[in-house]
Parts: sequence; C-alpha cells; structure tokens
Amino acid sequence: MRNQFSHEYPDDPEIQASLLNKAFALAGALLDSFDHIKAFSAPYRASS
Repeated sequence: MRNQFSHEYPDDPEIQASLLNKAFALAGALLDSFDHIKAFSAPYRASS
C-alpha cells in the first residue's frame, strides 16, 4: 500500500482516493492482528 501511495500513482487523485478507501477498509484487520499479537505475547512479556 505504501508503495502504491508514494510511487506508483502520486498524481492521480482518483486512484489515490481508491487506495485510501482500500487502506481504510483494511485498517480493522490490521488492528485485529495487532491485538492478537499483543494477547499472544503478553505471557512472555510478563515473565521477562
């Protein structure tokens, strides 16, 4: 996503808007993954 934003279509507002919508749609999945990683790693962090 980052490469598409910054390199592939920097001057096309329609494509940029589409990419932003896609990033927004995927943000929830990314945050869910982060929550799962935090929950999984919690026991290991507590014992350090």
